Amino acid sequence: MGRTLRMSTAEAIAAGLIDPDVADFVRARDSRATKSPAARGKKTQDEPDLCGSPKKKRSRSRPASHPQISTGPKGTGTVELLATGEIQAADFVFDVVPVPKERAQIVKNPKTGEVFGFTPARTKYFHDVIRDVVRDAIKGRPPITGPVKLIMSFVIAIPESWPAWKRDAALDGFIVPTGRPDMDNLEKALLDAFNGILIVDDAFVIERDARKIYGTLPSIRARVEQTGHFDIHVTRQQIELRRRILQENLT
Repeated sequence: MGRTLRMSTAEAIAAGLIDPDVADFVRARDSRATKSPAARGKKTQDEPDLCGSPKKKRSRSRPASHPQISTGPKGTGTVELLATGEIQAADFVFDVVPVPKERAQIVKNPKTGEVFGFTPARTKYFHDVIRDVVRDAIKGRPPITGPVKLIMSFVIAIPESWPAWKRDAALDGFIVPTGRPDMDNLEKALLDAFNGILIVDDAFVIERDARKIYGTLPSIRARVEQTGHFDIHVTRQQIELRRRILQENLT
């Protein structure tokens, strides 16, 4: 059996084993393959397409920007004061899209290896809006002290794609928002915004009443009020005084 010889195209041309016309075709083909995309007549990334507009690079996916609901204030608030001037209760309406609690983003510097975290843009915007409205309402007063009760209503915008009958049913309360964001994360995001500015700490919230409903525009309605209880740092004298006052009222 004869031995099979294997050689490259260039070697076959040099040995005279390929027809001269075929050899010229092969040389031209190989020459075009080694040229740049622009030299081969193909469009580069910055060249215009047939319509004359430049080809754009595909951008990296980013979170959608927060919708602008109104050009004016992003909410309103009123406070109820004790005789001492302290805040007893506060009511708010925030004209903002309810945002769930988001984890901090972790980034590592490839050059230094340093790892740091930052708050997602959507969460930061939400917290800034809530805090601005609260500051405007409390006018420099300190946060509510002691245990508090928090009542929250998260109004979710009705999807625009819904037919009229379904939108009406949602406004009438027959349909409720059972999808995401879930209630727990909505509450956490609002509590984080209140923390340290409206309430001393979210650990002082001992009672919560929250709900999700549909509405024509997204918003949040909230009420924070003192419960009248003592916290864990109460003294014996305070408890005895409270008992004495209650007994006197009963008699």
